[in-house]
Order: sequence, then C-alpha cells, then structure tokens
Amino acid sequence: MLGGRLTFMLSGTPTVAPHILSGGVRALATPSPKRSTLVPDVPTTTEAGMPAWQTYSCIMLLAPKSTPRTIIERLNREANAAMASDEVKARLAKLGIDAVESSTPESTAKFIRDEAAKWAPIVKATGAQVE
Repeated sequence: MLGGRLTFMLSGTPTVAPHILSGGVRALATPSPKRSTLVPDVPTTTEAGMPAWQTYSCIMLLAPKSTPRTIIERLNREANAAMASDEVKARLAKLGIDAVESSTPESTAKFIRDEAAKWAPIVKATGAQVE
C-alpha cells in the first residue's frame, strides 16, 4: 500500500494507525463495533453504511478443558482484576485494545460459540480447508 502497488487492503488498526495519522494511507472504516482509540476520526463500518461487516481481534485467556473449576475461577478473578486496573487499560489503549473489564468463563464460551456460528457459513462458502 505504501509502495503504491495496492489500491485497497485490510489490516489491523494498530499496524496501520501510524500511517493513517501521518497521512500515508487513508482509512475508509474500521470493522469494529466502536471507533478505535488510536484513530478516533475513522468511522466504523456501521457508520460507513456497512453494518453487517464487523470483525475484530480478541485476546482470550483459555485453559485445557480438564482444568479444575477452582483454578478456572481463580484465573478468571485475577484476569478480571488485571483488566480493571488503570495501568493495564492504559497500556492496552496504546496498542488500540479495549480492555473488557469483566467476563466469565460462561460468557467467553458463549462468545466463542456465537462467533463460530457467525463465521461457519462464510468459511463454508469460501471452500476453505484446514491443512
């Protein structure tokens, strides 16, 4: 894109934010549910008239299925405490990551199930295969 060989690309906001801010590239939209703190002037895809087109990266703390519930609860409690701290939120914000301050193992599992259901028909339509 910067070399003039591409006219369009999709990329993670933290990667391209410096180039957007310097004027090296023009961002059309960010496909997340809300505007990025790194480039707050860039509209979301919903604001740009494409409400069905949302995608975003997630960072999750996962453990093996056999992990005892007491360990899961402690990991969840400690992770939620960390994500609620001003220091962690500030560090993540510099990376363009919005911290989710409170989640549960059940809400995370539901999110994963919902995302799998959302993307399954798209993956099937592309003919993509696991290698």
